[in-house]
Amino acid sequence: MRLAATSALLTFVILCAFALAVGWITVHRIRADFNRQVTDTANGLPSRLDIKLSASTVYEGVVVEPPLTDFVPPTDHAVIRIFTLGGSAVEQAPANAPSLGFPEPGTRTIHGYRVLSRVGVVRTAVRDEPVGSVIIQYGRRVSDTEATVARVELFLVLGVLAGSGLALLAGMAIARRAMAPIAELTSTAAEIARTRDLRRRVPEPKADDEVAELARTLRGMLRELDAARADTEDMLARQRRFVADASHELRTPLTTIRNNAGFLRAHPDARTEDRDSALADLDAEAVRMTRLVEDLLTLARAEG
Repeated sequence: MRLAATSALLTFVILCAFALAVGWITVHRIRADFNRQVTDTANGLPSRLDIKLSASTVYEGVVVEPPLTDFVPPTDHAVIRIFTLGGSAVEQAPANAPSLGFPEPGTRTIHGYRVLSRVGVVRTAVRDEPVGSVIIQYGRRVSDTEATVARVELFLVLGVLAGSGLALLAGMAIARRAMAPIAELTSTAAEIARTRDLRRRVPEPKADDEVAELARTLRGMLRELDAARADTEDMLARQRRFVADASHELRTPLTTIRNNAGFLRAHPDARTEDRDSALADLDAEAVRMTRLVEDLLTLARAEG
């Protein structure tokens, strides 16, 4: 689980860095395209619009061909106004367009609209001669572009979260699959520790990888431990036989010593030959016991 969480965290960090880079580039491109479209449309309006006076000498009204509505489709949420140089609006589209203020040079954002103003030529209706200038104001709503930006950002956030979640699930599945042989080895080792059965078979993973190498190492260790235990049991058996033999060997001189000591104690006035014989037996058995004890001490020092 920890391995899967670490993998998911690393994936999350990588996806965040990727999303920030892609998001910045995409958002910058979307806004740049929007600004370019607004600028291109505003720059093209003076040459595409044919603005003529409805009267010959005064700005009582103008006639615009083609109609302004052709340049402001509903999907663009755009506004076009034509102003006299004095600042009076003489034409606009759509009819219910919001006010974007007096036209000024440069690009501005007013009431949520990106606004540009350009100078157009006014011609007479009869002779088609230039008689003056007007200001063409073009604005387009920014919120549509910002909504697209918000959708892109939301898509990137959801992509990061979905990618991290998938990485977590995939990491858990891979970790579970990768750790299954190790879990089986751990269970077998615990069972061997509980039963002390060193001959228990250790499962061998199918893949020839580090886990398989661990299984082979564990099997070799168990074989060596089983052999060491067999050697220890054999040594203990030999020690038990030796102790039994030593006990038997010690029992004989002890019995002789005890019998002779009892004889001397029971017959203090025994003949000299009998006493000497008993004492000689005591000395011989004492020497024999001394030799056995020295052998036992030598064995004990060798084992230590």
